[in-house]
Amino acid sequence: MILFNLLKLYTFNKKIISEKAQESYTFNKKIIEELKPTIHLIKKEHLNTKETCEEYNKKLSLLSQELIFIEEKNKELQNEISFLTNLFDHLRKIVVNLEIQNESFEVFQNENLEDLDIIARIESGLESVHDFDSVYKIRVIEERKEEIDRTLKGFFKRFYLFYREKIGKIESTSKGELKIHTFFYNQTKIYEKIIQFASINLSEMFIQIITAYKEINTKIYKKEFENHLKLIYKVFAEKRSSKAEEIFQIFFESFFLVIKAEVHFCSNHLLFDKVDVAEFVSDIFYDVVDFLLHSLNALFEKMPLDLINVLHLKNYKKEGKEGFIWKEVCDKLTQQRKVYEDRFILEESDNFFSRNRDRNLELTLSNLKKKMTNNLRTKLIQIELKDILREENDIFDRLKVLKLLYKFNDEIKDDQISLKIQEKLRGLEKEIIVYVYEDDDKKRRRVERLIRNSKDETRIREFVLLVVKENCDDLFGKEIDEIVKNVK
Repeated sequence: MILFNLLKLYTFNKKIISEKAQESYTFNKKIIEELKPTIHLIKKEHLNTKETCEEYNKKLSLLSQELIFIEEKNKELQNEISFLTNLFDHLRKIVVNLEIQNESFEVFQNENLEDLDIIARIESGLESVHDFDSVYKIRVIEERKEEIDRTLKGFFKRFYLFYREKIGKIESTSKGELKIHTFFYNQTKIYEKIIQFASINLSEMFIQIITAYKEINTKIYKKEFENHLKLIYKVFAEKRSSKAEEIFQIFFESFFLVIKAEVHFCSNHLLFDKVDVAEFVSDIFYDVVDFLLHSLNALFEKMPLDLINVLHLKNYKKEGKEGFIWKEVCDKLTQQRKVYEDRFILEESDNFFSRNRDRNLELTLSNLKKKMTNNLRTKLIQIELKDILREENDIFDRLKVLKLLYKFNDEIKDDQISLKIQEKLRGLEKEIIVYVYEDDDKKRRRVERLIRNSKDETRIREFVLLVVKENCDDLFGKEIDEIVKNVK
């Protein structure tokens, strides 16, 4: 029953809903029909608008491409305008320079290079020439360049001859001392800008100019060194050798300062980084050093050991380019010192044969008291030992040798001499025994001769007595004591 009622209710509601839906559908359909004309009109307008937009897009794309093309053309035109402007400015500058150089070139014909105003005008003219530079192959410019080259070459030939003649007249103000060439530098500084221009633009003329500087400067240095060395030799001639080391120390210090000043000037006012300064300055003093080495020979003849000592250079290491040059000088002096050492030893060896051994030892001891290198000292001791040992004809000659060796060692205290003394003592021991005891009838007289021969050298005398007594009987020993008492 309940189910039936529910079914009945459902059928009723469905009927009601179907009627309302039908009414709504009919109403909406009516509205749609009314809107169709409007929608159709809107659709038509949309299609028209779309076509217009597409047309505008095409036009915008074309305009964009035209704008890019215009920008590129503008850039090309701007670059061309900039290039033409620069070209115009450069050509205007060249024209101005041509006008200026017509005035400046007149000064290059002036012969009065002593006038400072003329020099200033020449420097100004060189500056304008330096500015006259162009990459453009224009006939008037090329012709002007050729004219400039001819004018400058002619001027610098005259300048070189003038400069060489002028510095050739310079005389040293030295009174015998070494001097920094300030007077030479000041004369060259006047023409510094002219020389600098040549270093950049006319290398051949530049080399000729600095070569003239080098040659004439060297000539003045040689004269100054000659006069200075004469003063040094005068001191030695007066036998003030105690001052030799001090004098040469001052000389070497002065020499280095002269080199240092030359390096400074050439670096800053002459060479302008175009030539190696150390090599150039070294060439200036090459002949000077050769002259110095040659002139030392005269001093070697008078005071060989004093000279050898002062040439034993110490602490000569210096910094910079002047240090490099100074090392070259010191190396040559050191080499010369070694030559003098060998020469001294050779000459002493030769002189030994013209004197007796006592005189030779006396002179050798005097020399060894002077300052010298260990190498020279060793060589001198060796040749003296050789001289002492050169005469060993008999036992008395050997005793003489031993006596000289003792005297030598007392003054010098050297291991070489001590070894020779020990060798001689060992050899004499056997020789004394043979000499005394080979003839029994003569042994007393021979002992007496040995004692008399060694009376002024206690050590030799004691050695002789010791050897003789150790090899005799008591009776002869008493005779020996008696001989000793009688020999005064």
